[in-house]
Amino acid sequence: MTSVFGRRSGMVRALAGAAAVAAMVASNITAAAAAEVPDIYDPSATIAEIAPEIARETTSPDSVDLTINNGSTGAIVSLSAPEAAAERRGAGEDVSGVASPELTFTAPYLVSEREKSGDISVWNTTSSAAAAYIQPMNGGVRILTAIADDSAPREYTYHLDVPAGTELRENDLGFMIWSAENDFLGQIHKPWARDSSGRDLDTHYEWNDGTLTQVVDLDVSGIDFPVLIDPAWTYGYSYDIALKSVAQTRNLLYSCFNCYFPVEGAPSWFPSPDEYLPLIVRAFPGAPFPLDFSCYFNNEQRTVYEGYTYFNYSFRASSTHVDGFGSWISFDFSPRDPSQAPAYAGTRLVVNAYIVNSNPPGGQWLYSEFARGNWATFANNIETG
Repeated sequence: MTSVFGRRSGMVRALAGAAAVAAMVASNITAAAAAEVPDIYDPSATIAEIAPEIARETTSPDSVDLTINNGSTGAIVSLSAPEAAAERRGAGEDVSGVASPELTFTAPYLVSEREKSGDISVWNTTSSAAAAYIQPMNGGVRILTAIADDSAPREYTYHLDVPAGTELRENDLGFMIWSAENDFLGQIHKPWARDSSGRDLDTHYEWNDGTLTQVVDLDVSGIDFPVLIDPAWTYGYSYDIALKSVAQTRNLLYSCFNCYFPVEGAPSWFPSPDEYLPLIVRAFPGAPFPLDFSCYFNNEQRTVYEGYTYFNYSFRASSTHVDGFGSWISFDFSPRDPSQAPAYAGTRLVVNAYIVNSNPPGGQWLYSEFARGNWATFANNIETG
């Protein structure tokens, strides 16, 4: 009996030991899994996990003037070009770029700044299941919202301080902000939402008299939380082409693209979607060691709005482009409002760019100055063509 009891006791002890080991292993696995889930208040870990392309960006501190304040109605964010905008030219003067004006918006769901993490401002929100990161970009700002679970809100609202009648006009990269007086106020990038497994979720913007709301679908099955969503804003530059209509401008570019587009390597024909363009830029004609501006043509978008024709096209950077893979530039052509000074019909060219690499050869300031001058040349070429 004793020996039988002893064998049973040994079996019990063995089983107990195995259970303890199993429990310990399970506990370690659970702890490891928990450790792999990003803390929504840790922007570096969350962004690296869900949007590594953003984590690879570098931002020049002098590429945007950005202020963030904690107001009584939420975070107040203002962004503008670092240099003062030039006055619009008069008839007969050379085309010169005008920066879009300072853009200010309030995010009422951001209730208090929690901490700084590098150049990112981390905020508490009205929901314990969501945190927000305000991050400067080259030429703009984004607000990333990290959503911990499906108890979080589905809508995130921003009140823009813009004149009454301001509208959004869709382009290839998102939405341009235009005042009722036909002044370009900035670019809103396309909305996106992504879960931790890399799955893109349905999301869209709604616009109502200066209020922008991003709506995200958190009700589908299988979402791997946390989720990251991102509206972003950038400023741009506009150029008045006084003597050509939008239709005339488009016809010129279709007749001989590189006669007007002032970048070496541009084709004589108007590019086709996804066409590779071996563009290069030299410090001066014939200079050795040109900068690689190779890119792909996205597509042309042509729309009619309230009886007026608009068109735009954009390029996306190649893997060797000096701006970095993921960069893009957009050229939008719209009719001027003849009632606005200078009082003549024509075309307004708006150039928007998103730059991944903030450290180009020669430095950001020199690079930006060259780019603005180059697009002024582009506008002048069209005007005199």
